[in-house]
Amino acid sequence: MSRPADTGLKAAFEGPVQYLEVPLTLLVLVALLPFATVHAPWRLGVAGVAGVLGAVMAVRGLRRRTPSLVMLASTGGMALAALLGGLVFLPVDQARRESLQPGLAEVVGDVLAFGGVELAPLALDVGRGAQEWAISLSWVLVVLGASLVVRNSRRAARSARLLLLAGVVLVVIAAAHRLLGAPSIWWVSGIPAGAREPFFGPFVNPNHGGVFCAALAPLAFAGAARDHGNARWLQLGALVVLAIGMVLSGSRGALLAGAAGVVPFAFIVGGRQGRLGLAVAGLAGALAVAVVGPVTFLRRLSEWLVPTSLDAGQDVFTGRGDVYADAVALVGAAPWVGLGPHGFDEGFRLFKSTPTYTYTAHAHQELLQLVVEHGVVIAGIWVLSIGLAVAHGLRSAVELESDRRRFMLAGWLGTLAAVGAASIFTFPLRIGAIELMVSLALGVVLGLSPSSERGRTAGLAFVPPLLLALAAGVGGWAWFGEPPPRSLDRVALQLESRARLDAGDLDGSLEALELATRVDPTLPWVWRDLARLERRTGEFQLSRVTYGRMLWAEVPADELPEAVAEAMRGPGDPVAIATVVLPDRGDALAIGARLLEDLGELEAAEERLDRAAELDPRFGAHLGAFLLRQKRDAEALDAVVRAPGGCFALEVEGAARHRTRDLDGATARYREALGECLGDAHHSEQVRIGLARVRLDQNDPAGLDAIERLLREGSEPIRLLSILVRDAREDGDEARLRLAKERLAAARADAGVELLQDGAPDTVEGP
Repeated sequence: MSRPADTGLKAAFEGPVQYLEVPLTLLVLVALLPFATVHAPWRLGVAGVAGVLGAVMAVRGLRRRTPSLVMLASTGGMALAALLGGLVFLPVDQARRESLQPGLAEVVGDVLAFGGVELAPLALDVGRGAQEWAISLSWVLVVLGASLVVRNSRRAARSARLLLLAGVVLVVIAAAHRLLGAPSIWWVSGIPAGAREPFFGPFVNPNHGGVFCAALAPLAFAGAARDHGNARWLQLGALVVLAIGMVLSGSRGALLAGAAGVVPFAFIVGGRQGRLGLAVAGLAGALAVAVVGPVTFLRRLSEWLVPTSLDAGQDVFTGRGDVYADAVALVGAAPWVGLGPHGFDEGFRLFKSTPTYTYTAHAHQELLQLVVEHGVVIAGIWVLSIGLAVAHGLRSAVELESDRRRFMLAGWLGTLAAVGAASIFTFPLRIGAIELMVSLALGVVLGLSPSSERGRTAGLAFVPPLLLALAAGVGGWAWFGEPPPRSLDRVALQLESRARLDAGDLDGSLEALELATRVDPTLPWVWRDLARLERRTGEFQLSRVTYGRMLWAEVPADELPEAVAEAMRGPGDPVAIATVVLPDRGDALAIGARLLEDLGELEAAEERLDRAAELDPRFGAHLGAFLLRQKRDAEALDAVVRAPGGCFALEVEGAARHRTRDLDGATARYREALGECLGDAHHSEQVRIGLARVRLDQNDPAGLDAIERLLREGSEPIRLLSILVRDAREDGDEARLRLAKERLAAARADAGVELLQDGAPDTVEGP
């Protein structure tokens, strides 16, 4: 008997559909390719494909079975939170902004009024924020689809194996990069291996690569406990590879996340003893924190986990403490609806309290960033919805009789626990590959938790297509459309200032720059542009105050000398100018002191160097160099010996010991400096000159050989020949003196310099 045509079509359709979790899981592997989809456009692309797959899975699942109240409450809460997050894209007037974003309303309102805008969205960055909103809607579809389709341990185990494949591939890529000496990700990314945050595999930040490995380790352990034979050994092998990846990443957080991934196993599989062990471990940790203090505890834990994770003098939070404090202030500035998706980095600039020349696009704490961007209410709905899914999964796992299903559920809960632990100190949920893995894990946890009966619920089948349509519309508009400009666009204000200045509108140009300094108050260059314009109008005193703000904002080290010199230019008493413009910071004070010294203000220069050395002992070397230039040799030696060692400090100490006739001590310090100054061509040359001069004073022929060698290398011929003149005169060697004078005269003639003196200058260069 032939099968009806519609039945055949239905079977042909449902055959591939029932394996939709396979391409959805493999998408995690694809997401690793473009640098682990750390940038919003790539994340939006991955999320779009995942959202389509999740929607199809959800429609099919809703037509076949009735979700439980727990599943509806959890996924429905996520959908509600995501939809409410879009309210910030609606335009509002200034009065509404003041009620919803009280801490931002004044500056945002002034910027909008300057541009002639009356109504604008609450979201600070509408374009990229819309992309983030579309991404969040897509992840809700993934959770819903996976929860309705991945409903047995066989399917959950299949998805777990595919994720383990992604993890092994990640570690292989990272190992290949390291073994082959890759200068950047995929050899083409432009992100160098020696950057402040070196890469690990395709992840820009090694913390995230390590967390990815840590999140997959529970799945490998669960699969090995569930399966038998070759499958068990393969998953144990994957567990070893992932453990190696965690260590190779050099991330403290990865190891802590890996430990957190074990907690669900102890709670679910360990029974009463496991839960008792967790309680004892938690109590022991709390007691340790209470006894030694949280900072000391974390430092010792860091040194035990990754001894090289903290540089000397670096705080245990590696700068996160300041970010957290400023982020909390941001929450108070917009408690009800937040700053909008992707609004953290825009708002953070206003509340950044530290002058360091760095920015952060993330709070390095997912819950904190969630509250900042979406407000207390929406963040609360997200937390309750996800917490409901996790709590339901834990309770169901404890009650399950099937070991295979219980092990699998414990593994996926372990993945969530690992990422949750990492979310306390970094931002894994802003990485496309990890986002997709977490969404899939939430869906699988809901699906594996016994919660529904078979039966049709066609009335709910419209929900996934609706969310998908919203995500597609918003994402497409943000990607291809022309979204409104950002509310707090510092670059646009600077460009507007230049345009108005070119048009002769000096007042408008000044107003634009003043707004730019309010939008980005810790960026030195906006203050510099404003100071230049104020100086141009003759407001010299006002411009000096503005230059002081520029220098407070910590100019990059390689540009600081020029910035200090510019700030101290202009008519007036140089000491009074320095008092206004120089911040109470060692580097700026040392550079300013050298400028004052060149102007003959020796007392003022010494006062600032004393203060610089008081603030930072490293600047004792600069004080010593200044005292040497003033022929106060004994004081110079006393100042520099208190400074910590280093290239410049050793060079100055060598010169001071030479001048105080401690020739053996000078030789020893100069030899130490040769090793310290290898990476600095200029100071390395100065040290070689100093060492040669000491040898000449010791009547060592090697000193003359060293001078001749430096001359052949093209090093400062006038200075070096002056040394030869002085040496020959002191030795009474008339023939050598005549030859050295002739060579010195020729070198000066070549350089266009008159022969003013025969002796070698006794100077030590400062900053």
